[in-house]
Amino acid sequence: MQKLLKIIVAQAIIISLIGCNTQKKIRDIIQPIKLVAGKTDSVVINDLFYAKKYNIDFIENENVKIKKAGNKLYLTPDSSFEGMTLLEFEADMNIYEIPVISKKEKIYEFTFKPDKKYKKLTLFGSFNGWNRTDLPMTDEDNDGIFNIAVALDPGVYQYKFFGDGEEIVDPNNPVKVSNGMGSYNSVRTIDDPDSAKFYLHIDEYYSKNPQSTFSFYIEDELEVKLTIKNIFVLINNEKVSEDKISLDGNFISINFNYDELENKH
Repeated sequence: MQKLLKIIVAQAIIISLIGCNTQKKIRDIIQPIKLVAGKTDSVVINDLFYAKKYNIDFIENENVKIKKAGNKLYLTPDSSFEGMTLLEFEADMNIYEIPVISKKEKIYEFTFKPDKKYKKLTLFGSFNGWNRTDLPMTDEDNDGIFNIAVALDPGVYQYKFFGDGEEIVDPNNPVKVSNGMGSYNSVRTIDDPDSAKFYLHIDEYYSKNPQSTFSFYIEDELEVKLTIKNIFVLINNEKVSEDKISLDGNFISINFNYDELENKH
């Protein structure tokens, strides 16, 4: 009886150990988070991936400040950081990565030198819902020129100045369109500074025992030199080591052993 009890206890310990080592990993592919440099944004953690328990700890990142509060994640990229980084977090004794893309806001200045004095002068247009009050213009150096800096995405915008109840077309901008009410709106076009082509093409997949290779081709007009250091590869939300990546011109190859791909996304 005592021997049987020892066997049962031993089996229970083995089952317990197996259970500890077969925790389910996160299976959802975590999508990149897009942020604006210098600005805090939040995401709901369970919108990123599914897990039975969300007991996760984030590892400090040099480019993005991370604050976890309840089921929310508050992220603040450094004001000088533009590009991609990976946020590491630990869950169920596994390390995962979340891709984060940070872009700097492009700031554009509007200036106006009125020919008379206004008590209050503002800028308004299609970029702020034609709100006449929330973009005040200032003349800090008292040179008679009022200005304001506005963050704008690439696009075509109509605008006017507004002084003491009077709508004013920009006298220094010859581009204008009819507003359909007997007057005109000034027009400003913001070109896309990132208009260079950049495409990642799937080249081929081939397998020869004991290795599998995924091949990609990058078509680009970028001035930045492509190196293994600026190629990010994830499998099951885990970073793939650089020794598995090879680069030949614009061809990227990622090499795995068979067993590394089993049940992976």
